[in-house]
Amino acid sequence: MTSLAKIFSTGVVCSVTGWLPADLRALRNRNGLFPETRQGGVGYTWTKYSFVDLCVADVVARMMRLGFSGSEAVSIASALDDIFYYLCKDSETTDRWAMVRRGIAQIAGGIAIKRLGSSFSSSDLTMDNGDPGAGVLIDCLEIVAHVRAVVDAARESAR
Repeated sequence: MTSLAKIFSTGVVCSVTGWLPADLRALRNRNGLFPETRQGGVGYTWTKYSFVDLCVADVVARMMRLGFSGSEAVSIASALDDIFYYLCKDSETTDRWAMVRRGIAQIAGGIAIKRLGSSFSSSDLTMDNGDPGAGVLIDCLEIVAHVRAVVDAARESAR
């Protein structure tokens, strides 16, 4: 399995995130989650998702539980998809952590994301503009491990 192979069903996405299929559909239609899956018409088939997509969906779900809007959560998660791709390849050269802050107008929507390596100090937790305010740390490696566990459990129950 490659991290980009579209082999997972909506049910697996829902198992990873705790969403109902209608929640996933709403995030796709209203907030632009996985825009490439918004197919339809002649020849339409069931949508499949990659392992990286599952990680992105997990971040969206976690950010929304922390109070970020659907569109904010989709923006945050989409900005981290390359981290998940490299972590899935067991790359040692990628960032592991991401810090997210709301209210800093560094990117559209007032959300700032700072990537951190495998180890960091408290001084790394200050954004580039010197703002020491509160933020959310995302452990991307833990998300990959969580998604792998859910995928493995789904495969086991399918046997």
